Amino acid sequence: MKIISWNVRELGFKQKRRLIKSTCSRSNPQILCLQESKIKVMDSRLMRSIWKASDASWVIKEASRSSGGIIIAWRTIHWSLLNSSVGSFFISATLRNSITGSGYLICFVYGPNDINLRSDFWSELSSVCQSFNGPICFAGDFNTIRFSAEKSSGNSFTSQVAALSDWIDSNSLIDLPLLGSRFTWTNGWTTSDHWPLILSAEEADWGPKPFRFNIAWLHITGFKSMIADWWQAACYQGYAGHRLCCKLKFLEQKLKQWSKEEKSRSEQELDSILSEIQKIDSQTEGNPISSHILANNIRLVQALSAKIYQEEISWKQKARSKWIKEGDRNTSYFHKIASVHA
Repeated sequence: MKIISWNVRELGFKQKRRLIKSTCSRSNPQILCLQESKIKVMDSRLMRSIWKASDASWVIKEASRSSGGIIIAWRTIHWSLLNSSVGSFFISATLRNSITGSGYLICFVYGPNDINLRSDFWSELSSVCQSFNGPICFAGDFNTIRFSAEKSSGNSFTSQVAALSDWIDSNSLIDLPLLGSRFTWTNGWTTSDHWPLILSAEEADWGPKPFRFNIAWLHITGFKSMIADWWQAACYQGYAGHRLCCKLKFLEQKLKQWSKEEKSRSEQELDSILSEIQKIDSQTEGNPISSHILANNIRLVQALSAKIYQEEISWKQKARSKWIKEGDRNTSYFHKIASVHA
């Protein structure tokens, strides 16, 4: 099971929705929560623009005056909704697992920046703990930290830091350790302002999947010439049908090995792009942005868009709808059809 929690800072930008959809495609979550959506209404079209799952259902805490807003979405193949609740600073959903039949309360929060509202914030969250006798998961943006090391400036201990620890201890909660990036937020640009948090439980390994040619490979520089070289290098004796069969088998084995290496390389490139964007955000925080840095950021965003576009092509192939032209960007349609075939 995987849960994604992400402060997305508004869903109005197409580039941001594509990034969310790309992240969901790679992580394959069962539950998705987005904070600061800044929307008042969620419909199936908007949901499909951020998540490929055709069986997604959701509850929403509306934005107030173009700010705030929380969305909890889940796949109905895995979870069914028992009840939901919306508070001043949270939205929660009690979900039943389709396999075990057990109920879980998932509560996503968006903490106030106003210190005067903090006392009400902790009291409201404590009431949520007392309302459910079972497993509870809290996630979201608390707008505070627990330890000074969780902030790059390393500010000293404050009463708000103590309040978070007191709330965790008094409700017998566990603060799960964070792996990966040390910080999840930077006061930078819209493409990388916040980073997603992924809660992952161990899943069963069903073994290798059958090999399939991915048409997105055709957009990789040098791919066609590489195939031509492999084809020419494969020399076999016998009648024409036998030689053709052997050459195709040779090509399949070469592509299997190459695809593993290419997938790893592509993921590393994507991680490098996101890391560079995050590095630029850190360098420009509170400092003037030079034309060189701005140009570099534009280059990185374009590279990120190219990576995401390749994933869109893959989804079109999985949808098995060859009659629609590749230039059609109606990816929500392809995601829906692909999910039905799965």
